[in-house]
Order: sequence, then C-alpha cells, then structure tokens
Amino acid sequence: MSNLFRVIAIDDSQTSLDFLKRTLDKDRFDLVATAHDGKDLISLFDQYHPHLVFLDIQMENSGLDALKQLMKQAPDAHVIMVTSVNDEEYIRQALEVGAAGFVIKPYDKETLTTILDAAIKFIAEGFNLSDKTAD
Repeated sequence: MSNLFRVIAIDDSQTSLDFLKRTLDKDRFDLVATAHDGKDLISLFDQYHPHLVFLDIQMENSGLDALKQLMKQAPDAHVIMVTSVNDEEYIRQALEVGAAGFVIKPYDKETLTTILDAAIKFIAEGFNLSDKTAD
C-alpha cells in the first residue's frame, strides 16, 4: 500500500507538466498520469483515483468544461485549476463549479509547495487517508 498522494496533471503546456514532474516531492507525491487535453480527465480520474488534480483552465478542450464534467461524476474531487491568464471571471467560474483552488502560471517551487501543503491539510482533514490509498 502506498502512502503517496496520487496526482494527475492536465495541461496543454509540456513545459508546465515537466516543471510539475521535476518539482513534486517524490517522498509525498506520485504523479500517476499527465495529459494535454481536458477530454482525458474523466478516464484518467476513473483509472487512477487521484487525491489531487492539476487542471489547466485554457486548453483546446476547455479545462472548465472538463471540471464541470468531473464535478458531476466525482463532486468530492480535489482540483487545482492552473491558468496563465489572471482572469477573475474564469477563476470565479472554476471555484463556483467546485475547484478547490487555483494557481497562476508561471509559478515557482515555493508557490507549488504552499499549494500542495494546503491541499494535503484539506484532504487529510476531510478524509481517512488510508481509505484513499491504493496498492
């Protein structure tokens, strides 16, 4: 049984995905899947049952649309929206739909660590983590 938090990242920027891969603390997180398109979110979520999803808002297939689909299927999912545009309307919509938070690109390791620490605390307070880990 793994004690790592499973993470999925969906972003049309390979640079952003590579940064996340390099920066995630390997002692706490397992980046189990990445994709470049929001249309892959539901199948990846069903396959990996992640603790946390990083989802780009603005992609060819909208991250906001993917978030809406996911929240219908898995309303307890923990999703951090990622955006390169500080657009309050997109952010407001994402939070209303069910996103747990957001981060504006480019972000650095310190910002990522702060976000992940807050997410872990939130998840740990809301769930028995042994129920969320997989073999």
